[in-house]
Amino acid sequence: MSGSPTPIQCAVRPSVIPSQHDPQVAQPRHSACYAYSHQKLTVKGTFGHPTGVDVARVRFLDVQSAPRSVRLNGKAVGKSAVTFDSTRGVLDVSLQIPFDRSFTVEY
Repeated sequence: MSGSPTPIQCAVRPSVIPSQHDPQVAQPRHSACYAYSHQKLTVKGTFGHPTGVDVARVRFLDVQSAPRSVRLNGKAVGKSAVTFDSTRGVLDVSLQIPFDRSFTVEY
């Protein structure tokens, strides 16, 4: 992801999904929207039930220099969770967080 703003991208699960056991019972809806601007990734979502998915890492592309710090939801991420490849301009941030709520990653 380069430094230029990107439009919000959303993935929405249909609002009514029949249950395996009872087709008349709908499962909760969930959605996730992603936006990147000014060195900040914002992921917003609605989670009607556990996703069973973790966010292992976030990878930023076309990063010009190693960041002084990286923050997850405004709190510093440990240096051991951050790697920067200056040759390729790739910043990897290891998160290992459950994908069950909105979050931000910025550098």
